[in-house]
Amino acid sequence: MMLRNLLLLLEPTPSGLVAKEVACGIAAQGNCNITGLEIHETDWRLDQDNLIKSPRTMLVERIQQLQSRPDEAKTKAPIQADQIDLDNLSDLNIFYHEKILSGPKYALLCKEAEGNDLTVIGRDDNVGEHWSKDAKEIINLMLEYRPKPIIITPPKFKPERDVLIACDGSPGSSRAVQLFVLMGLAGDRNIHVLSVNRKKNVAKTRVDAIAAYLKNHRIGAVQYAIDSRADPIDIIVEKIKETNSALVVAGAFGSSVWRRSVFGSVSEYLIRYCPVPLFSCQ
Repeated sequence: MMLRNLLLLLEPTPSGLVAKEVACGIAAQGNCNITGLEIHETDWRLDQDNLIKSPRTMLVERIQQLQSRPDEAKTKAPIQADQIDLDNLSDLNIFYHEKILSGPKYALLCKEAEGNDLTVIGRDDNVGEHWSKDAKEIINLMLEYRPKPIIITPPKFKPERDVLIACDGSPGSSRAVQLFVLMGLAGDRNIHVLSVNRKKNVAKTRVDAIAAYLKNHRIGAVQYAIDSRADPIDIIVEKIKETNSALVVAGAFGSSVWRRSVFGSVSEYLIRYCPVPLFSCQ
């Protein structure tokens, strides 16, 4: 697998801590260059007491967890804690460094994101757990104007292995699935593919297309083609709970049917309220 370049926005917030956990879980699979980015705006300074663990320490813990997982195909002995060099993880093709910048948050974040494959960012602000205007604008602008995918993390997170792909037939939805797979994020996870439409055949066509793409990459998937006039958001949230999914893959600003739901945009809801991390792109 080619080296993946991952940008992690470091913030002392609940969702910022989840972002670190998610980023470290990806990096711990190997073949990853991860940049921890601190952005100091004029009215904010990083609170070190809220960081709890450094990303490097979290990386070591995630590597140990992955190495201790039962796997009949595994040939290497588990890595012990005293065998991991905290300052050099290059043996596992993992590279971590931090960058501290001062200035306007959105401009600096976008500039750094251009040089990376994926950005991981929390959705709350610098003050509390609430969805802020600042976070909303930054995430929406990055999704609308930056071609790279992002993972948006909630304030709370329970690590699981399943992934839910919510497809609506839009180009963004297909692109999100493609980038998710090509970046090697599917791994050995259990994949669920969901589409909701008033017409059963439309929903089935969509999940069949995604499942066929996954199959070409030797990835199996459980399919859910649901014909319903209910709000797709309710069905997606219910399926997240039902499958114990730890990640949702969905395109941003999707098809007109999802976008013009009487309850508002599905993608907007997921960006703001998804109970698990959301992998998305335009």
